Amino acid sequence: MDRELEELCKTIKAEWEENKEELAKRERVIPPPEYKCKKCNDSGWIEVRHDEEGIFFSHCPYCNLIDKLERSSKLSFANIPQIYANNRIEDFRTDLYSTKETRTVATSALNTVKYWLEELKEQEKYGRGLYFSSLAKGSGKTFLMSGLANRLLEMGKEVKFATSLDILNEIKKTWERKNTPESTEREGDLLEQLANCEILIIDDFGTEKAKDWINDRFYQIINARYNNKKITCYTSNIPLRNLQYDERITSRIKSTAYAINFPDEDIRAKIGREAHKELQKHI
Repeated sequence: MDRELEELCKTIKAEWEENKEELAKRERVIPPPEYKCKKCNDSGWIEVRHDEEGIFFSHCPYCNLIDKLERSSKLSFANIPQIYANNRIEDFRTDLYSTKETRTVATSALNTVKYWLEELKEQEKYGRGLYFSSLAKGSGKTFLMSGLANRLLEMGKEVKFATSLDILNEIKKTWERKNTPESTEREGDLLEQLANCEILIIDDFGTEKAKDWINDRFYQIINARYNNKKITCYTSNIPLRNLQYDERITSRIKSTAYAINFPDEDIRAKIGREAHKELQKHI
């Protein structure tokens, strides 16, 4: 009976595949959904055992959807801020920079990001990220990085985005029960989640005052990501060579992130002036 049922299912599926477009037009039949993960049909679960004791399921190891959802809930502070939610790589304007030289630098940065995206599979293979730096605040680093983050999310990647101060503040919150087992567990869990997320973007890296505990925590995160070839991207107002972290951290960043210079020019103020002028036209 099972064999007959299996053959019948195969026949029905074959007939559907052969005639699905015509049937959809004629009968308005909704075609079956196309799943990103063919193993679990985007449920996050796969059957691992089916016997007289019952059916047993486990997290799908092919898409890791359940693990990603768990990390997302625990790292909710590291979701892309709403102010950057609509930023797109295509909206990065090199014409806002005031000189030919700075426009050339900005164009080079943009082209490098586009190339990095085109070769994303290769970047993932080696865990290679990006390090945006400029001495000026408002130079476009965070805009382009958030545009990149949004593109990666559209591609189905797990992306976490947080300033270095956000990360340190979240670590401090785990110290509310200092010197208790609960505190150790909570801090360890946070560091583990940051170490294991698919792509981590740290904004304003290096702005905090150098302290031993800060060095230690960032080393734990960056070293774990380095060892597991996880992509980490950074924006900073400090060139990579001048970071005030110890060599253990900087050497790992240098070996796993492309250093990209941005113009030392504040275009944020210029965008504000343009918006103000546009508003005045309608007054």
